[in-house]
Amino acid sequence: MSYESTDSIKKCLSEKDFARALFSMGELIVAQNHNVNRISAMLDRIDAQLSQVEKKQDRLFLLMTGNGEPERGHVLRLDRIEQRERLREKWTWTAITAGFSGLVAGVIAFFKR
Repeated sequence: MSYESTDSIKKCLSEKDFARALFSMGELIVAQNHNVNRISAMLDRIDAQLSQVEKKQDRLFLLMTGNGEPERGHVLRLDRIEQRERLREKWTWTAITAGFSGLVAGVIAFFKR
């Protein structure tokens, strides 16, 4: 607040009212500073929590990718499991088909006699 605006307010108010107004403004400034301090503390806590989340995210990324050694990463391990499962499925169906073909051939041979 500038000096001229303070003088114009003084002219409109009595000294007692002016003192009350200044006191109220002081209380508002103190309350505002308190709010700023609370917000600052909250932002500090959020920053600390974000830092923890980033550390956990980095750890998960390293676990997934293997940190430069892909054979240690979970992504590669999962891919190998999926490949093994596809191969097992292929051989299972091959065995089922061979067994069924052998059964059909046996039934046909039995009735041809």
